[in-house]
Amino acid sequence: MFREMRRGKQLLSMVDTISVMDRCTNGVLACLGDEDYPYAVPLSYIYFNEKIYFHSGKAGHKIDAVAKNPKVSFSVIDEDTIVSKEYTTYFRSVIAFGKARIYSETGIYHIMMRGNEKKKIFLDDEDRRRFIYTLFEKTSEEKSDIYAYCLTWRTVPYDRYN
Repeated sequence: MFREMRRGKQLLSMVDTISVMDRCTNGVLACLGDEDYPYAVPLSYIYFNEKIYFHSGKAGHKIDAVAKNPKVSFSVIDEDTIVSKEYTTYFRSVIAFGKARIYSETGIYHIMMRGNEKKKIFLDDEDRRRFIYTLFEKTSEEKSDIYAYCLTWRTVPYDRYN
């Protein structure tokens, strides 16, 4: 379905690809924009259960482009080191192709947050309480409901109805 990589010996293994996706936190989403011009936007993402999740506003160029044509590519750069003495660059990246989906038909979303580089996202119990307060305050402002949530030290998955 897609072209083979021209320099096949540099192709990452699936284990290395997943490692890059788990380790990194941002990438570039590319889609077909206005008047069929390419549109690429940098964004934060989460890689979970072999899917890429990213946040978006309810309207804008990205939403319009994906609604028009859901075929996208997403690239993540893990390493970009210039080695002047060798006249080369050490470069490691992942490029994924697929179809983006804007929203859930049911209006129920499973959302997960994680700490950068898998570091703890809560310093202590007071920090956790502050997070819960802010989460419910913002949910109320957005007129959404939270059905369930689970706080761990490294991730925060929750189901939200919007």
